[in-house]
Parts: sequence; structure tokens; C-alpha cells
Amino acid sequence: MTEEPEEFKHVEVHFPLILIKTKRGLNAMDRASKSRLTRPLSNFYLYIMPIIAAVMIFIALFAITRYLYNPQLGSVVRGLGVTANLLIPGLNPYLPIVYGWIALFTGLIVHEASHGIVARANGFTVKDSGLIFFLFVPIGAFVELDEEELKVAKPGVAGRILAAGAGSNILTAMISLILMLALVASMTPVPGHGLGVLSVEPGSPAYLAGLKSGDILVSLNGTQFTTVSQLTAYMQNTTKGMTETFYYYDGGILKSGSSVLVQNPSDPGIGFLGITASDDPSIVLKDFLTVSPLSLSRYFIFPSISPAQVPFTSQMSVFYSSPLGPAADVLANLFFWVWFVNFNVALFNALPLGPFDGGVAFRHLLRAISHADWNDRTVARASNIVTALMTVMVLALIIVPWVT
Repeated sequence: MTEEPEEFKHVEVHFPLILIKTKRGLNAMDRASKSRLTRPLSNFYLYIMPIIAAVMIFIALFAITRYLYNPQLGSVVRGLGVTANLLIPGLNPYLPIVYGWIALFTGLIVHEASHGIVARANGFTVKDSGLIFFLFVPIGAFVELDEEELKVAKPGVAGRILAAGAGSNILTAMISLILMLALVASMTPVPGHGLGVLSVEPGSPAYLAGLKSGDILVSLNGTQFTTVSQLTAYMQNTTKGMTETFYYYDGGILKSGSSVLVQNPSDPGIGFLGITASDDPSIVLKDFLTVSPLSLSRYFIFPSISPAQVPFTSQMSVFYSSPLGPAADVLANLFFWVWFVNFNVALFNALPLGPFDGGVAFRHLLRAISHADWNDRTVARASNIVTALMTVMVLALIIVPWVT
């Protein structure tokens, strides 16, 4: 019988999941475990793990409360669909396939490799590493530790190993967020101030006046605009049959045109232009780069849901230039999704929930704070109660918008 190569152990099929186990990455983990950064980082991860869990619990409870007191918000969530809760490209309609898979795969590899590296740094056995496929689609990675060693490990050591995954995801997310913001900071708005024209309805008054997507709408009948709300307020005072003179920038050249407004299909009492617009691109850029506690929420919104607020979406990128050219948009999108996916992977895994890292780490924490006064049954019972509470919270986060 031919021997299996050293680096390849075996394939396991648990239909529809396929596990490819390998020892290829073990040497790399051993080398990384000897780095001077490994132990300080593992200590840091141990202390931020409860903070990550607390952030996730706060976000979940805050969202549930908002759903209960603001039914309109629940209707918005229902409009996104159930699959919007899944961080799986192809199932989540707002998660791009290419960027999404790269980000998810990066997050899972970072997560699992970090467990292995910190385990080796503490002298623990790493049996295998490998990839998980759903049929033929790669959906994850894993590192197989010796569970018996982990069970009898000192709580602090076990906690460092278990916290490494979520901690490294947070570190990767923060680095990606900084790189994304640096790329966006390199962008310069195209000449001209006004509204960014994202799309123009064929045959509409704006279309007949010469506007097209990528233009900058400066004014209508002498009234200038820099925000969509200003245009909306202006249109409230128009009616069907009014003639409007458009001034707009097309490729940096100021042009003009005129057209007669038609009846607005959504509100017959006012006029209709036929455009979808964004705020002045310079305002969008400034807002996106203004980092504050109140503005952080924009980095958690899918660009595909609010493209007019994100400078590097396909709709908005035409309004900016960068020394990197088109590569700036590609890299900014990639770094956004790596940030977003890694942050969410960290939040979920840090929860004190059942078999996930946070749940196992919580059980070790109970062992530590009880100073062996609790037997295994008591520790397990307390851990199970917390797991049940976390399960109810996660289910409520998904279900409440559909029942309010």
C-alpha cells in the first residue's frame, strides 16, 4: 500500500460537508508560535475577549429594543430578507460573491490559525489543520487541537488559546479598516459642486435635458444644490408642466439644458425629474472620513444597501480620482469586506454561547473564579444557563423584526 504523503492526512465526508485535513500548515504555526509578538498578543486577546462579548451583547440588546419600540425599523429589516442575517456570500443578497468569499475565507483562516499558533506557543498539541467545503465550495478552515489537553489546561492558558481566534479577527478587522480609510483619503472629488447623478430614468425630463449617470447636477432654475434633501424640498414646490433649466457638469465641463417636468408617479401633486442622486461627492467623502462615535455606524452598513454614502461603490467611484487609479476602488472594497466580516466573526465567536470559543472560554473562566469550589457539574450547569440566555438573545435578534 502506498503511504500517504506527510503533509496530507485524509479527507472526511459528512455530507454535504467535506473536510480536507492536512499537516501542511503545522510547521508554519510552529514558526509563528516562536515570534516575540505571540505571547503579548495572546495576553492582550485574553483581556479583550470579554470586551468583544460585551459589545456583541450590547449591540444585540440595543437592536432588539429598537425593533420593539420602532416597528418601522422592523419593516426595513424584513425588507432585507431572512438571508441578510447570514454571513455567507451567495445566500446573503447584499454580500458580494468575490469580495465576500475572500473576506470570509481570510477571517476563518486567521481565526483558526491563531488558535493553533497560541496553542503551540503554550506547548499544546495541534493534530491537524484543514479546510471545510460545502459540497465543492470552501466555507471555512479549522485547527484540530487535543481536546483532552485543553480540558485539563489551566484556565488562563486555555483562555488565551480560545481568545486567540476572536482577538486576531478584531486585529485583522482594525488593520483593514485603517487601510480602507487610507485609500478613501487618497481620493479626490471630480471638479464641480452639486449632486452626484447616480442614475437617470430613460425618457424622463432629466434625460431629455441631457443628464446621465456620472454627471454633477449644479442647479435647477438658478437654485443650487449640495444635498439630496435640498433637491427634495425644491421639488415639493414644483408641478407638472413647469420648465426647468438644468446646469450640470459633464466630465468637468459645465453644460446646460432644459426640460418640462412631468407628473410624479409617487405624488401626483408635484413634478418629477427622473434622477437618483447623492449628496455632493465632496460632502460624501468628508462624511465617510469623519470618524466619531456617532458616525461609526456607517462602517457597519453594506455598501450595496446605501451606495450613495460610500465613495468606493460602483455608483459613486465615478465622482472621484485616486493616484492608484481603479485599483483604489477594488482595494477599498476588499478592505471594507475584510473589516466587516472579521469584526462580525469575532463578535459571534466571543459570545459565551455553547460550543463556540466564547462558550468554552466562559466555562474555563468559571473554573478559575470558583477556585475549584465548584465541581464539574455545577460549572456545566452555570455555563448551560448562560448559553441558553445567549441563544434566546440571538434568536430574538432574528425573530423580533418579523413579529413587531
